[in-house]
Amino acid sequence: MFCANCGMEIEDNVNFCSHCGANLGSVQKGVTKSVEYQPQVQQPSHSGPYQQPTAYYQPPRTYLPHKSEVVALLLSWFVLPGLGQMYAGKIGRGLGFLFGLMVGGIAVGVGAFWLIWWALPLFIILILALIAIQIWCLVDSYQTAAKYNKFVARTGRPPQSRDIW
Repeated sequence: MFCANCGMEIEDNVNFCSHCGANLGSVQKGVTKSVEYQPQVQQPSHSGPYQQPTAYYQPPRTYLPHKSEVVALLLSWFVLPGLGQMYAGKIGRGLGFLFGLMVGGIAVGVGAFWLIWWALPLFIILILALIAIQIWCLVDSYQTAAKYNKFVARTGRPPQSRDIW
């Protein structure tokens, strides 16, 4: 006897094919194999290992720019005041720190050249103000780079001039 589904030879009086598992109870017993008979072979519906379908479109990952807070801090401390802000994308703020500290430095230099005994308290106050501005510049450069990175993480793109960050 042959299976009506796969065409393989099976034992007589069985209800299920031992090769494909087809139910032979409703098929007539004693079906013989003929030359014209072509067994139906089922092809798998997939061509590889099963893959979990994605629930939504995922665009390809692109490089998102990242600004190091430490680099911003070091640029403002060792290279040029305000350069850390410029590195993080705040050009105007960086230029403001740069020119502010330059003008203050010039004022201190002129004050030191023309120092007289009664101007000493003003000279010390000016030096302390420059030190405070430099510290503010360093802290701001670090925070500006951190805000830049948070904006990139939140929006997936670098900030532009119209963005508030």
